[in-house]
Amino acid sequence: MSEGLAAAGKRQLWPGDDFPSWLSPMIVKELRQGVQSGAFAWTFIGLQGAMFLLMSFALTVSERGMTAGPDFVHTLFWTIVGANVLLAVPLRGMNAISSERIGNNLDLVRLTRLSATRIVIGKWLAIVAQAALLVVAVLPYVVLRYFFGGVNVVRDLEVVAWLLAGSMAVAAAALALSTQPQGVRIGAGAGAWPLAIAMLQVVNTRGFVTWGSAGRLAAVAALVVYTVALLEYTASRIAPVAENHALRKRVLALFVAIAWFAVAVRGSQGATQAMAFLALPLVLMTAIEAVLERPVHLVSQAAAFVRYGLPGRLAARLLTPGWATGLLFTVILAVVCGSAWWIAAAQFKSPGGWTTALASATALSAAVFFPLPVLVYLPRVRYRFLPYALIQLLCFMAFVYAEAMKPPAAKWRDWPLGWQALLPLPLASLGSLLASEGKPEIAGAVIVASGIVAAVVCVAVLPAWLREMREGERVLDAARTGRPGRTLPGGPGAAA
Repeated sequence: MSEGLAAAGKRQLWPGDDFPSWLSPMIVKELRQGVQSGAFAWTFIGLQGAMFLLMSFALTVSERGMTAGPDFVHTLFWTIVGANVLLAVPLRGMNAISSERIGNNLDLVRLTRLSATRIVIGKWLAIVAQAALLVVAVLPYVVLRYFFGGVNVVRDLEVVAWLLAGSMAVAAAALALSTQPQGVRIGAGAGAWPLAIAMLQVVNTRGFVTWGSAGRLAAVAALVVYTVALLEYTASRIAPVAENHALRKRVLALFVAIAWFAVAVRGSQGATQAMAFLALPLVLMTAIEAVLERPVHLVSQAAAFVRYGLPGRLAARLLTPGWATGLLFTVILAVVCGSAWWIAAAQFKSPGGWTTALASATALSAAVFFPLPVLVYLPRVRYRFLPYALIQLLCFMAFVYAEAMKPPAAKWRDWPLGWQALLPLPLASLGSLLASEGKPEIAGAVIVASGIVAAVVCVAVLPAWLREMREGERVLDAARTGRPGRTLPGGPGAAA
């Protein structure tokens, strides 16, 4: 019997007719369910049928010697492939997390000791594998089109690689949306059509050919960074309180901000503009999420920092969950990104000069902090993003109302009653700055007003911030000495 147990305990060779044992169980589960589902089966059959009809049409066109036929066939070919690989398969992930919640399966999955990150990565890899199956299925048609003429096989294989890379990013975005309510998912799906059409247009026109090696490298880096950020956001939405996902998200955002600063100092104007375009959305999303987080004081999380001594304790003040550490982290992030913005504007003499760039950075930073006092002193707000978004929307609507009330013959920069009244509202003053085309007087006023607003916000939340930081210090001390401390989300300052 002992020999039987020993033989059972040995690592078995992969028989080849099933998934190997070293593969993640989440990938196996999701891939089996996905491939066996009717949605994937009909997508696969429909793609094969469309390819058969298209190749038959291409053969007819080739035999009749029609000149306009091949271009139409190539465009239709990549539209069909792109619609399936970029949209049909990845967007199935929009129900990946919500379906688990409806079926109350997440708790059962956690009992297997799989972390939230492994759960999300398993679901993501299963979707990517299904998209790869479709790509492999159309590879014979990619080569077959070579015999119809006017086809560069190497370039087409490059298109296939870009389709797979785009599918990975879309799948990550779909998983992130699957953690949101149904209304948000429907709205995001409806609003994503212009982006989807633009992606298909790039595929059809081979738009990446004009990017050059540096542009392609930047595009790959952007896809990788945003894919990682979206997967980490998804994992943080389903993770238990004990997992510190603020660490990874904030480190990633800080890395992107430092890269933006380095490119602004050493790079060309085009590289700096591209880096700003790619970094700003990620930095903003991370900063907003940081100031919205509820405080979590756990000795298990603090123990991961105190083992590194003083550097670890300093890092804990920035990288542990909670709006208090998030406020300090966002200030540092604003300084790094604002410096990059200001240096690029001064170095490359952008329209409006460095004053406008500094005013824009200051107003945007103040806008991120502006709703924080409401969140801190309203402890029973369950969905914190809703009041945050409502306050920002009201600020923007104030600018829209002032713009509508402006005399028709006057320009915005020549109407002091409008832009001066909006200075206490950072997002509205940012709109005033953009509408005035960077007039120096308005830019200077925006800098002063936004700085005052940010200072007032910090002073307003200072008592609660100090309580939260003292609670964090107490938990760090408990982790250092090995004494059990309170392990519960928040403390007196958990009002945020």
